Amino acid sequence: ADDQLNELVAAGALQEVTLNADDVKSRNLEGSVEAASLDGKLYAYPMTADNGYFLYYDSSVVTDPTSLEAIVADCEEAGKGFYMEINSGWYQTAFFFATGCELTYEADSAGNFTSSNVTYASEEGLTALKALINLASSSAFYNGSSVSNATNAAAIVDGTWDSGAAKELFGDNYACAKLPSFEVDGQEYQMSGFGGFKLLGVKPQTDTNKAIVCMELAKYLSSAEVQLARYQEVGWGPSNLEAQADEALTALAEQLTYTIPQGQYPNEYWDLATSLGDDIIAGTYDNSSDEELMSVLENFQTTCESYATGAGATE
Repeated sequence: ADDQLNELVAAGALQEVTLNADDVKSRNLEGSVEAASLDGKLYAYPMTADNGYFLYYDSSVVTDPTSLEAIVADCEEAGKGFYMEINSGWYQTAFFFATGCELTYEADSAGNFTSSNVTYASEEGLTALKALINLASSSAFYNGSSVSNATNAAAIVDGTWDSGAAKELFGDNYACAKLPSFEVDGQEYQMSGFGGFKLLGVKPQTDTNKAIVCMELAKYLSSAEVQLARYQEVGWGPSNLEAQADEALTALAEQLTYTIPQGQYPNEYWDLATSLGDDIIAGTYDNSSDEELMSVLENFQTTCESYATGAGATE
């Protein structure tokens, strides 16, 4: 998994990809290449680009999948639901990263968090929080990210793992798209979030010939041909540009260009994000001033920063 790359490189467990590196980079989605790289060097071969989320929707209800406001308005008019799990630290970043907020951690080879970069207590964070509050206030909003658990849905933010259920739910009106943009104070922001990738690494070798053979094998096992076969057999979504096989994968591939690879995060972060989302859903901040909302973000940021103490809990 791409969130293990830093630890493996620090431990000396990955051979830098020096054989056909440019070819590997050109054939795979940019996000997957970024996830396989550290300090400008490629350390693994991208294998999948399927750990992310995008929009499934009913094309007979949703007339403009590029605008969150338009989607919500269509759902409200039709008496249908818009589903997104905003009390999840994974989905929640779609708003915060969209406005330019950062939330990343650095960890040492033992998995201890040594530093953080969190900028939620900012005008960008305030914009994202307002957008979340606005979404949660809609009569069409439902908190959730599983097609199988959705009722009366016309749109849902979900992943490729639910494509079969989405096709069954929407039938002939089944459609997919990247996440929409949202508007705050007259400015549009493209929804972002996390992306996740599976990578294939090569252990460092002392024998040069063996190293070459291992790299050629890794290149083959991560090729378009094998990625597509793997998708057809077990459903792993390809990172190779020539192997985007259906609507869901195409939508996800487009969305992943707006995301950041998910690195290592403290377990406590996910709990903290859930609490923030729960408060938004409960309407706690519906009538809050900008100053009050900024105080919420300052507390959130300070708490996130406190996790980089070397405790070592990761997820």
